Amino acid sequence: MKAFFIISFLFWVNLSLSQVEVDTTQTNETDTAEAAPMLPEDQPDGTMADKYENDERNISELRIKYHINADGTFNSGNVNRVIFAARTGIEADIHKSIRLSTSPVFIYGEQGGVLNERELFSDLRTTFYYHHRLHYITFASADKSNLRKINFRHIGAGGLVYRLIDRPNAYLTISNVMIYEKTEYNINEKFVRELWRNSTRLQGEYKFNHNKITLTHLLYFQPSITQHNVRWNGGMTFKYLINRHISFRTILEDSYESFVVPGRKNNDFRWTFGFGIEGGK
Repeated sequence: MKAFFIISFLFWVNLSLSQVEVDTTQTNETDTAEAAPMLPEDQPDGTMADKYENDERNISELRIKYHINADGTFNSGNVNRVIFAARTGIEADIHKSIRLSTSPVFIYGEQGGVLNERELFSDLRTTFYYHHRLHYITFASADKSNLRKINFRHIGAGGLVYRLIDRPNAYLTISNVMIYEKTEYNINEKFVRELWRNSTRLQGEYKFNHNKITLTHLLYFQPSITQHNVRWNGGMTFKYLINRHISFRTILEDSYESFVVPGRKNNDFRWTFGFGIEGGK
């Protein structure tokens, strides 16, 4: 088991933080498409609005952005511990006004041969009129959590996103959506909770020192409107470019749920470190 995770970790690190753009030009040259903007964590010089106003071209092409991040810790001897986390982001503009994106996450942790964490999260987001300051979003997600004894949770939501700041070195958005949530807990007997939430999200990115230093943050606040239940989670990432292709990164994550099964705490905190290799256009 230990050798498997060491090999997996080395594989992910070699792909870590890569940014690759795939262009496939179709035969129908009469269609019109816009060049996709960079992912929020790798904004080019110039605002998103400027990019879309000046980059309408009579070509038909698919532009896809993706990045893969990985970090982990492996110890043996007096303490046998394995912690591994992989985060992926994929973004595709399928129309000049429609964008699809996903950011699956997998976290695995064991100590002394005992499984502590096995977290799996996947989602699919659809953004409409994403080049406008005010745009619309729908998304669905599914996740499992050994840490919180969640056998399965799925979410469906829709709402509005407003871009507060869009500059070469600063990007900030706020969103508000309505959420339907259904959770099945893994306890002695099957227990299911269904509820509606209102979710507010604040997301930002800031670059310093000629883009060598990047600070990003993401904060969700999700109170229920049908039950006495509140959830929030947030994360902050610090990234420093050592050279053109190698970077150091550290991530702080914190989450809270007012309702948890017996034997589980309401709050979880995680702090990870890692190195990455970057490339692409």
